[in-house]
Amino acid sequence: GGTVSPAGNISAGTHQVAVSFVTRQGYWTRPSPPATWTAVGGAKGGLQNIPTGPENVVARLIRFTPA
Repeated sequence: GGTVSPAGNISAGTHQVAVSFVTRQGYWTRPSPPATWTAVGGAKGGLQNIPTGPENVVARLIRFTPA
């Protein structure tokens, strides 16, 4: 569960983000170690350097925490 905010409505504070992969077989991998970042609030965000995973990966799940 979680809450999705529209673009441009990032709450101020420290957030974490992690990535999981979904394989062709439907398996969800364990989340990566979290990366931490600080938002000033209200600004649009962007992600860079998202890992692609091995050949059998069909989707990436990007997991965020609230501030």
